[in-house]
Amino acid sequence: MTLEEVRTHIDHVDQQLLRLLNERADLVHHVGEIKRKEGLEIYAPDREERLLRKLVESNKEHKGRLPEKSIRAIYREIISAALALEQDLRIAFLGPAGSWTHQAAISRFGNSVLYLPEASTEDVFERVATQEADYGVLPIEHSTEGAVYHTLDHLVESPLQIYAQFLWRTETVLMSNGPRDTVDYIYGHPQVISQCRKWLAVNFPDAELREAPSTSQAAAFACEHPHSAALGTALGAELQGLKIIATSIDDSASQARFIILGRRPAPPPATITPSSWSPPAIAWAPCWRFWKRSSNKASTSARSKTGPSLPMSPLPRATCASSSK
Repeated sequence: MTLEEVRTHIDHVDQQLLRLLNERADLVHHVGEIKRKEGLEIYAPDREERLLRKLVESNKEHKGRLPEKSIRAIYREIISAALALEQDLRIAFLGPAGSWTHQAAISRFGNSVLYLPEASTEDVFERVATQEADYGVLPIEHSTEGAVYHTLDHLVESPLQIYAQFLWRTETVLMSNGPRDTVDYIYGHPQVISQCRKWLAVNFPDAELREAPSTSQAAAFACEHPHSAALGTALGAELQGLKIIATSIDDSASQARFIILGRRPAPPPATITPSSWSPPAIAWAPCWRFWKRSSNKASTSARSKTGPSLPMSPLPRATCASSSK
């Protein structure tokens, strides 16, 4: 086949895809009507994960050329568009646009829903509680820093529930508005600078490191100042129109656990799929409520001052699960 013939065939396939996507959208619309009639949640993370796993397995069986990462990325956006059709979904998240939590939220909900950046954990809870947002996304645990007690503290007093939770790899990128060899200054949040210090010492030994209040602000500084770069998220680079000049620059791999905050409890555990859920974190919040309410103020005060780090692996399991019943 000639190049023009191949392109003509691609155009034909695109028309078929468009027709099928609209056919799928019609079916999704009917699903939304049924859910609203029966009072069901629009967002169904367990159903989504089962669908994605089924598609990945089908692709493998048919020896498809697309890798799992691409299958998931494509269908994440198809699902996101479907959510937007069923309801004008609003997602509150902690941090400014381009933050880690913003990028983590997009990894779950895609780009077709409305995102509401919030300055504090309290604001995220408030948005969801007052129904200004349908769900909230907050960090609850980090593999190197341990538990995010501020989130747990709010779960103690709030009637809101952990509707879902997921793990997400926090990968730092270096972004700039110019060539790599012109970088004289690198902006970053102090914590992020610390996590990338060894890589920076080897690759940018002469660059001046400048602290910023957030990764989003670091990206803004890099956009405004010539001969500078910033440490942050790929999303932050995209929002600021910066070029990513290096990826995976963290000195050690790390991941964070995020919760999706809702006004209803999580679906029954029997419907939770292993790849997207980890039962310990779901059980952790009830345990934290029990512990904090039974602790005296002195121990709580000491905890918040010293900020102990709880590793991700040994989270409470059977004990917490039973205590939450």
